Amino acid sequence: MIMRIALFTFIFLFSSALGLHAESGNAEFAAALVQPYLQMQSGLAEDDLGKAQKGAKAFVQLANGAPVGSASIAQMKASATTIAESTDIKAARAAFLPLSEGMIAMVKSKALPDGESLYLVHCPMAFGGKGGSWIQADETVANPYYGSMMLRCGGVKEELTQ
Repeated sequence: MIMRIALFTFIFLFSSALGLHAESGNAEFAAALVQPYLQMQSGLAEDDLGKAQKGAKAFVQLANGAPVGSASIAQMKASATTIAESTDIKAARAAFLPLSEGMIAMVKSKALPDGESLYLVHCPMAFGGKGGSWIQADETVANPYYGSMMLRCGGVKEELTQ
């Protein structure tokens, strides 16, 4: 895991040095955001706010390299900042929804780490029956909106591949 994060960080820094960014079609930038996102997802699913905050801080640090006009990255960064600074897991889970919406769109249009599959999962019960989707690394549902209370609530809607 540490090697994977280091690789994505290297890719991000290298692409930044070349002036390439997600909004200009750079898949490497977007792919670099996947691992910290997945760390937030698994932390929330495990009821581990500290783990989610660690992923959020890494996400914010990477997102700081986005171009100034990147509205979608700015919105995701704001959600990640809320998670990083949250003292309440319920508030962190609420902030994870808009972050997930942005990541789903980004991953579908731009970025998946080479050779990896991710899974789009949806829980229809989240947020008072409005539902919520997220991306995770495997097919076993691990609900970040409920954690251990309803860990397996939801279903895989789509496998996302390169």
